[in-house]
Amino acid sequence: RRMNADERAELLRLANLATIPSIQKMLTELAAASPVDAPAITDTPASAPAPAKVGSAPRQPGIVHKITTYAWDQSPAKIKIFVTMPGVEALPEEAVKLECTETSVKLTVQKEAGQTHSLFVELAKKIDPQQSTHKVKKGRVSLDLTKKSSQTWPYLTAAEQKAADTKAPKISDSADPGESLREMMRNMYEEGDDDMKKMIGQAWTESQQKRAAE
Repeated sequence: RRMNADERAELLRLANLATIPSIQKMLTELAAASPVDAPAITDTPASAPAPAKVGSAPRQPGIVHKITTYAWDQSPAKIKIFVTMPGVEALPEEAVKLECTETSVKLTVQKEAGQTHSLFVELAKKIDPQQSTHKVKKGRVSLDLTKKSSQTWPYLTAAEQKAADTKAPKISDSADPGESLREMMRNMYEEGDDDMKKMIGQAWTESQQKRAAE
């Protein structure tokens, strides 16, 4: 039987929605070859929905990848941080951004659409943000940070420095050297592991025995 205008419009709509090229071609040819009862209509009638884009996908929200692996080195005046990132040299200049404060650095790399790579380091000591820069090299980004004062940093991050300060034995300002030593031993005993406590306990016992013998 002859095809009416609505049926032909439906065939064209299905052709626009099809994602397989062979199916799309078959539907389009069928609509074009079949006679209609009414005058021919356009491929995109006003009453029909707009053709869907074949193979289109919804835009994904931005994803931030946290950079946790890096290397660092220092000189008396500088701190250098090295971040390995294959292909970074091919990115536009504005895709790599460094933000510095006196006590922190943040590196942001927009590597591809919706994919951001970020490194944040809270520093153990102060730097000069105005004199700190970054360089993009083949397969890596180098951060060149200028120290606020020339000195050797035992640690890079504030967390490492805080942990070391917490573990360090605390010596009292007491005028009695013996009392200061005993207080330091007590702090070491309270904060030490089982082996440390055993060693301190044994040393304390031997010390008491020697004092009693005297």
